[in-house]
Amino acid sequence: MKAEASAEEPAKQKEAGRKGQESSKVILADRFIPSGTIGEKISPARKDEVISSVMHNKPIADIGAAIGINDRFYYIRELFSGDALAYSDTIRRLNAAASLGEAMKILDESTVMGSDPAAQSSFVDVVRRKFSLHV
Repeated sequence: MKAEASAEEPAKQKEAGRKGQESSKVILADRFIPSGTIGEKISPARKDEVISSVMHNKPIADIGAAIGINDRFYYIRELFSGDALAYSDTIRRLNAAASLGEAMKILDESTVMGSDPAAQSSFVDVVRRKFSLHV
């Protein structure tokens, strides 16, 4: 048994020696350790400003043009009970309004009572963007 154990010991030592040599070798890939993604390298220093928040606060000239197609159908369904003509007429009247107060009166007259509060809030935000220069 001693002969077998002594024969196994040099083999184990050789394997341990190889593993030690392999871990100490530097390969080409080790030179190119990533220091961040490309996006992190080229992004502006101010990360607290998100593009969507900038766009949501940007003043608009035409309410109809500022509302995307998905939101348009959402507003028609929720605020105008599916009446696309009432929506179009309201947008036309809102664009012609002289002040935010007048626009809010138009909204009160035009929209359906008891409609979705989230839809009302987001629609009012768009209307406020129209009059943000006049406030």
